[in-house]
Amino acid sequence: MSQPPRTRRKTAPAKLLAAAGAAAFLGWMAVVIVAIARTPEAGADSFESLAAVVDRSFHSDDIGGLERYVHGDGAGEYTSSLEDKLADAGFDAVRVTPDASRHVRTITLTATRRGHLVSCVSWETVQDEGRWFLDPVAPLLTDGCRTS
Repeated sequence: MSQPPRTRRKTAPAKLLAAAGAAAFLGWMAVVIVAIARTPEAGADSFESLAAVVDRSFHSDDIGGLERYVHGDGAGEYTSSLEDKLADAGFDAVRVTPDASRHVRTITLTATRRGHLVSCVSWETVQDEGRWFLDPVAPLLTDGCRTS
């Protein structure tokens, strides 16, 4: 008579290793899900909020923090370059001026040293999926960089 085939049973170390692997995978998935859920949404919820973020970023020397408020690819490189150029300008005062009076809303940054203009940049703002962003492409025609 033939004997039934033997089934291989997992040994205790193999079961422990499989359980540890499953627990590690589930833990890793939980970390990824929490990280995604806690990542702030890019852009600002209103034009006014965007202007406030820009003002706060320049007055607290956190220009790199603007990265998630710049529209399009290359935001990190753009904010890094902007930071370098403003540092080279050597300003002692900065003013952020939002302008919602036009068809396209703008935010203008003027940097001065001893009351004289040393740098100016004006951004048009864009809305994308209900969020407000700075457009890194400078407006072609602007009178936003006035010193008065």
